[in-house]
Order: sequence, then structure tokens, then C-alpha cells
Amino acid sequence: MDEKKLELISPEMAKLMVKQIFNKHNIKKEDFSKISKEEKERLKELAQNFKSEVDALLKNETNQKSEDKVKKEKLKHKDETPKKMSLKDKIRQKRRRK
Repeated sequence: MDEKKLELISPEMAKLMVKQIFNKHNIKKEDFSKISKEEKERLKELAQNFKSEVDALLKNETNQKSEDKVKKEKLKHKDETPKKMSLKDKIRQKRRRK
């Protein structure tokens, strides 16, 4: 995925997750003001940590995919190596050269 797309998705996903957590614990909008500044800062730090972990996982995934692609290409080239020719094929090849 493009990083631009990830930036667009991340806030929406974060809002959804926070909303689900608040619903799970029966926290209403009126209760939001009761959260201290320190707790808000901790939540922001957690969100940044999650974002960095997700970025690292995505980077690892793309690296893994590129490594897999390289391995597949190597296997393809191994399969394309010349096979042993039968006696008929050798004779045909010699006749063509003449």
C-alpha cells in the first residue's frame, strides 16, 4: 500500500478502535472530559507506538514479498537449464547444422 493511503486509513481506523473500546467499557462522550492531560498524552504515545509497529510490519512484509519474488525468479532460471538431450534430438541437431 502507498504510504499516502495508509495515512488516510490510519485516523479512521484509530477512531473506530477508540470508539469500540469506549463502547465496550460503557464510556460516553460526557466522560471524555474527565480524562487527564497525562492520560491523553499516554494515549497519543500509544497510538504513535502502534503506528510505528504497523509501519515496521508493513515494511517487513514488502521486504519478504520482494525476497520471495527473487527466490521464484531463481527457481525459474534453474528450471530453464538445458535438459539432457535424447539421441534422436542430438542427431536432429547435427543434421540441422550441416
